[in-house]
Amino acid sequence: KAIVLEPTRKLATQIEKDFRNITMNMKLWTHLVIGGAQMWKQMRQAKMRNDIVIGTPGRLVDLMERKVLKLDDISLVVLDEADRMLDMGFREDIESILSNCQKEGRQTFCFSATMPRELEAIAGKFMNNPVKISVKASETSKNVEQDVVRYSGICH
Repeated sequence: KAIVLEPTRKLATQIEKDFRNITMNMKLWTHLVIGGAQMWKQMRQAKMRNDIVIGTPGRLVDLMERKVLKLDDISLVVLDEADRMLDMGFREDIESILSNCQKEGRQTFCFSATMPRELEAIAGKFMNNPVKISVKASETSKNVEQDVVRYSGICH
């Protein structure tokens, strides 16, 4: 089970749509959790099977506080555009979400254009032996090849 945190409704909606396309016929269920959408629908869906929860921090915390969304079985967390979420004031929400996710064996991925101290503090608090990978936009290696792999949806 996974959770993907996005800073905006628009980005969360786009990511959820992409997940649905990628996981078609894989029997993986996604749940979009964003502010501005009807709460009762999201509460109802939170009680169903959700393999991948994609959403914004504020609405996720709201559903957690209402005790309809449990994260204790989440073993994979993705913080996308983490620096932007911090700029938007979501630090407490992010920490609340991470505190409620599975502790043992959880993998946490943090994607960020910058690495402010506040983000390093969160990484230090919620990750075991975090590894920082930095990519320079100005230099590209001629030894790197990029391919698109299409998935047919058939699992054996």
